[in-house]
Amino acid sequence: MHVTTSDLEANKPARRAFAGLLVRKQCWALSRRGKITVFLACLAFVFAVVYGSYPFLSPKDPRSREVLVVEGWMPTYVVRQVGDYYRERSYKKVIVARAIYRGRNQYESGEFVAKYIAENLVDLGIPKDRVQIVFFEPSTRDRTYQSALAVKNSLQQQGGQKIETMDLITLGPHARRSRLLFQRVFADDIQVGVFPVDDQAYDSSRWWRSSAGIREVPFELLAYFYAKFIFRP
Repeated sequence: MHVTTSDLEANKPARRAFAGLLVRKQCWALSRRGKITVFLACLAFVFAVVYGSYPFLSPKDPRSREVLVVEGWMPTYVVRQVGDYYRERSYKKVIVARAIYRGRNQYESGEFVAKYIAENLVDLGIPKDRVQIVFFEPSTRDRTYQSALAVKNSLQQQGGQKIETMDLITLGPHARRSRLLFQRVFADDIQVGVFPVDDQAYDSSRWWRSSAGIREVPFELLAYFYAKFIFRP
């Protein structure tokens, strides 16, 4: 029977030191080829995150001409883009959903911003009877989910013609997560589409070059996976 040196080394008792607190054993280590493979895999992962995150998080997938939901926390400069998008599809109803803090004046509570957005939409040509504001109580977490619940409750209270589709308009990388949470609330009753508007705080094609993009895009990527795999209502 032929016994190799490696076999003898493997059968040796493990060396110990410092009263047995440390032990020396044989182990597998990466070869040069293995190190190159791991490096290239990491490089490909970084490339995919940098160049693929924003397109992944901000899909453009409109599905409706019935209801357009506007997330009311967005900066007011998006109002014109909302107006342009409305004219493309002529929705029957536009809902501005905004969390407000009770017991404060309209400026501190957020009520004024929602009214400002609604009034500007009317000024841009949307009939006043098609614009509605839905307020809901703010929460420290899952605010998008609470917003979807408020919109659903409002539609149920109004009754009328059954709605089969709706579109959600939101800011850039929030789009995929917001659509996911709205779809969970409405389940199979209503199909939810989404339309992202660009955030003027940074260039979406080079988001990693600005502090605003660095703060927002990676956070939204983590938040989406939390909503997808961990979040439970």
